[in-house]
Amino acid sequence: MSVSSRITYKIFSKKGGDRESINPEYYDGMSRKDIILEELAPYLVELLGTFFLSLTIGINVTRDTPNGHAALAIGSMLMALIFYGGHISGANYNPAVTIGNKFSFKIDQHGWFRSVLYMVAQNLGALIGMLLTWGFTQKTFQVAPAPDYQTIGGVLIALSLEFFYTFLLVSIMINTATTQSQAGNSFFGLAIGFTVMAGAYTIGGISGAALNPAVALAAAFVNLLNERTFASFQWLWIYLIVPTIGGVV
Repeated sequence: MSVSSRITYKIFSKKGGDRESINPEYYDGMSRKDIILEELAPYLVELLGTFFLSLTIGINVTRDTPNGHAALAIGSMLMALIFYGGHISGANYNPAVTIGNKFSFKIDQHGWFRSVLYMVAQNLGALIGMLLTWGFTQKTFQVAPAPDYQTIGGVLIALSLEFFYTFLLVSIMINTATTQSQAGNSFFGLAIGFTVMAGAYTIGGISGAALNPAVALAAAFVNLLNERTFASFQWLWIYLIVPTIGGVV
């Protein structure tokens, strides 16, 4: 039984969780320290995974890595992180994925309480990653549509692409990592990582291919600290609202 399927009975069964999916006897004979570690493990994995993903994105962007190489690095890192944390937290690393999971009846077991804690951990991990990116490279950035797409028509194109590819990402995640027919498969990490890689290749030069509200928010906030201008938030609304809608759909 994975850690994510046995999170504390006393907390989550009172927050709308599926009582039958959680085994309260799992903790019998365990010390308080071990129980606390078991309870915290999914959130720590979400924090660490989003941190490394954010750091990978940040360094590749601020070092002007060619788009193809950046997409390969980011997709590969996500693949590795999914295999690293999938059995512990589900390896969301993205609020849009967490919200998509919440609205999927296949894996909605613990209510909004756990989902909110996941998103807090993801945003904290992304922020730490972007802060360290700033420290390592002395550069910051904000996610934005390419200059040629900063017109009304161009923004509509960027909105559409962010929606479509976030929808695709969450759909592939749900249908490879959570369906009973695919239970126990070993390819889900590859499918999800390759989706992000393909998305970065395809729409990175148009919309920025954020597909992740936590990374976009962290990048904008750290850019604000560096440049001290609220222009850092000019395009943020796209990357908070649209991927979230894509995840829900």
